Amino acid sequence: MDATALASRARQSRGREVLPELLALAGDPAAGDDRWQAAASAIELLLWTERPGDAAELAESVITAEADTALAKQDFPFDTALLAADLHAGIPAGPRLRRLAGLPPAGSVLARRLDWLAGRLDGTGPAALLPNHHDWGGAPGALGPVGEALRKQPYATLRPNQRRALWSALESANDIDAARRLRGAGGDDPPSYPGRVWLAGWAVHDGDPAEAERLLLSAAPLWRPYASWDCLPTDLAVEPTLRRAVTPAVWDRYLSGPLGPEASEGEA
Repeated sequence: MDATALASRARQSRGREVLPELLALAGDPAAGDDRWQAAASAIELLLWTERPGDAAELAESVITAEADTALAKQDFPFDTALLAADLHAGIPAGPRLRRLAGLPPAGSVLARRLDWLAGRLDGTGPAALLPNHHDWGGAPGALGPVGEALRKQPYATLRPNQRRALWSALESANDIDAARRLRGAGGDDPPSYPGRVWLAGWAVHDGDPAEAERLLLSAAPLWRPYASWDCLPTDLAVEPTLRRAVTPAVWDRYLSGPLGPEASEGEA
């Protein structure tokens, strides 16, 4: 079975069942692109099952072996695995990032990303470099002209794409006060996974774990895979603030699925 089929099975609530098959495929030198794609899926499952050290070791081994293949056009979740091992397993990411950055072709997506992370790590620490990290509790930035224009319109009159654009602008600006005013005026929860996760982080910051859990549970049907091998959103498993909202119910909902297109098929 190829990596795409295994990832689909993982999204169908069978992630723990297919993990050994993914790991076997990720270790097969003759598997072609299925090798690094299976490794990507396996890394996500390892992070969700509290094995960040194993996830980073797999990322390091597959980059070492496949750096000059189509893997060089990717960066996620290999970069996340290295950062998560630093934060949650005490395995420094810096030496690995610097070594691995020199393996893919110069100027490739992976080489640039690893080199950039190596340069930023000492100044920021790994947490701030993880996916979906926000400065929860920090001051908001500028909303931008599109966001400002949409914010001034009655929410009920906005088209679905305009609502998504408004919530995206609020999230990018980290403007929780404007988001609260919007919801208080009759606005719904954000219509996208990132927006609800952002609000969940703020709920954690505000000491409202029940609301954080509700938002993460409601975000699950909105999550969509980044690529065919993407089987779980890694942000909830590794970002420290978001991890505090991953209750047993949230853990079970995401790891036991279904998620993504497989969830939509089940609802059809």
